[in-house]
Amino acid sequence: MAANFLYGQMDTVPVGAFVRGLWTKFEKFFTVIGYSRAAAELSRNGYHDEAKKLMMELSEFKNS
Repeated sequence: MAANFLYGQMDTVPVGAFVRGLWTKFEKFFTVIGYSRAAAELSRNGYHDEAKKLMMELSEFKNS
């Protein structure tokens, strides 16, 4: 019985769903970091309107 569990008789769909969900969260996390850093650099260089626009896009992205 234990050999069947260890060697291929498991359902792998929940593992795939877990990995897919984890990857989605990972990707979203780094996208937020990238947008934030880009907006900070734009603002630092005097492009305040562009930085504000980028942060508005980011808030829409976070809500999706």
